[in-house]
Amino acid sequence: MNTVCAQPIYMKAVGNHEKKPAATPVDLMKQLDLTDRGPANPKDIAERRVRHQIHFLDEEYYVFIDSPSYKGNANIFPFQLNQKTFYKVDQHKPAVEQNDTVVLPLPEITKGSGSKEFSPPWPAALERISNVFTQGFNNVCQVIDCNAPGKFIYPGCCHHFANYLAFGMTLQKFIDFNGWHDTLPFASVLDFSQETLRWGDVVQLFEHGKIVHSMFHVGDGIYMNKHGFNEIYFQSLPACKVTYPSDFARIVRVSPEYHSEKVEFRKTY
Repeated sequence: MNTVCAQPIYMKAVGNHEKKPAATPVDLMKQLDLTDRGPANPKDIAERRVRHQIHFLDEEYYVFIDSPSYKGNANIFPFQLNQKTFYKVDQHKPAVEQNDTVVLPLPEITKGSGSKEFSPPWPAALERISNVFTQGFNNVCQVIDCNAPGKFIYPGCCHHFANYLAFGMTLQKFIDFNGWHDTLPFASVLDFSQETLRWGDVVQLFEHGKIVHSMFHVGDGIYMNKHGFNEIYFQSLPACKVTYPSDFARIVRVSPEYHSEKVEFRKTY
């Protein structure tokens, strides 16, 4: 697997208003008069959170690849968040307040006639994407090597990242993922097809029969993916193939009945 090196671009929330400590759900509950209205509606509490909308910009070149096997430019989708432009998502440092929400653009297909294969974004996956911005991926998902002294914790690779977004796996192990996804009882493995690609599909690249990369489709041909143990980017499929040359691609699709589930990671199923 290629190793990606880049200077960190930290994302910070900006604005003209004075910053105040974000209210926790418990604080919000205390502010409600529960005497006459009964238990608070979680939806009401969720709507009190500040929503930060991401806006994707046109695809452009960005120099970030620096590994023994590849050095050069690759296309990425920059995005704007709180009126600032960013080229990647820092895996350690939160971009906004933890109790806020980061929202992705609605896929264009929902604005047209759609297709029989279209599946709208599901809430649990959207929340996990938001967590990557509000808490940092390495703070919401831990990857351990049980064979290392003290169970050494890794930053997680592209496969761990896709597993977190698609399946909700917050604790994973460092394993060889060749053949692993084929055994999952809560997902199906399909031939890649641009026409039947859905939001939330995990697209995997292979070279000479070995898995080299996994990425999470967020609609309109844009993929959220982690490069090795390094940072997170939004890219197109052709751009990912520049960094990860491949001769075969496939889809791993979460079964709809598991959209709201948080699946436990296992080495074998």
